[in-house]
Amino acid sequence: MTIEAGIIMLGHRVVIPNKFKEQLLQELHAAHAGVVKMKTSNGAAENLVKSVKLGLQKAFNDVNNADVSLNCILARYLLDYRSSVHCTTNKTPAEEKIVIIILFVKEES
Repeated sequence: MTIEAGIIMLGHRVVIPNKFKEQLLQELHAAHAGVVKMKTSNGAAENLVKSVKLGLQKAFNDVNNADVSLNCILARYLLDYRSSVHCTTNKTPAEEKIVIIILFVKEES
């Protein structure tokens, strides 16, 4: 286990202590607006996708990540992204409850 930015990590997974699991589940369910209520402008969504692609591309091309797994690079990027304060809103994506879903990651053994 390691600690990154105050978060307990086990490999590329976030470790949630048992005493916080129920609270976390409640917060996740409360923050979920549902499909009908989720309306994002095309411009905002396109900017988010562009930003994520650029950030991941930089991480993959970084020589310091040569021996780091794809899932670890992705987890580090997402942790950093969700905890970075936006220059306009002065809030993090986590505070704004912005969710990024990535469905394409599968490493071959």
